Amino acid sequence: MKKIKIISIIFFAFVYCSFYSQTKKSKQNIYEDNANCVRCRNIDFKNRLKMYPFSNTTQIVIVSHKTKNGMIGEELQKYLDSVKIGQDTINLKEFEQQISLNLTQIEKLTDVIFNYSHKGKEYAISEAMCYQPRNAIIFLDSNNKILGFIEICFGCNHLRTSDKRLDIGDYCEQKYDLIKDIFRECGIKYGITEVEE
Repeated sequence: MKKIKIISIIFFAFVYCSFYSQTKKSKQNIYEDNANCVRCRNIDFKNRLKMYPFSNTTQIVIVSHKTKNGMIGEELQKYLDSVKIGQDTINLKEFEQQISLNLTQIEKLTDVIFNYSHKGKEYAISEAMCYQPRNAIIFLDSNNKILGFIEICFGCNHLRTSDKRLDIGDYCEQKYDLIKDIFRECGIKYGITEVEE
């Protein structure tokens, strides 16, 4: 009789643990699925251009910056930190590559920023690794003055901006990949398809 009780307790404990484990796994799967990027808005291009910083911007330049001395990403951060927003013009000699976006490319960038978001309310965020930015999006006015920047590390999917109002929109798992695709399609190689060995 005692033996049957012990076997029953072990059986129910096993069933409970299995059920709890499945529930936990399934919640984790839901959180991960909720983090996926989906088109959740349909703000048209004309209205996207009225939003900050695009409303004040005449030109958008995407860049790559290769570190010559020191830690990877350090020189890009130092250069962008030295810029007086609204006063300094862009020094294109600082960059490995620089490309001014055309209207089609700006349309694609603003679409990713404003119209894509996470699938569900509760979601899992991927853990960030070392921050070593090699790329940036720089916003210029009609006098070539820098209005703001988004500095990006595609290696760890993290960014830094010159202004709290400036970002890449709602978080979603593939958003950095979508922006990285724009850099790639425009011909930026360093930080996208080429990195240090």
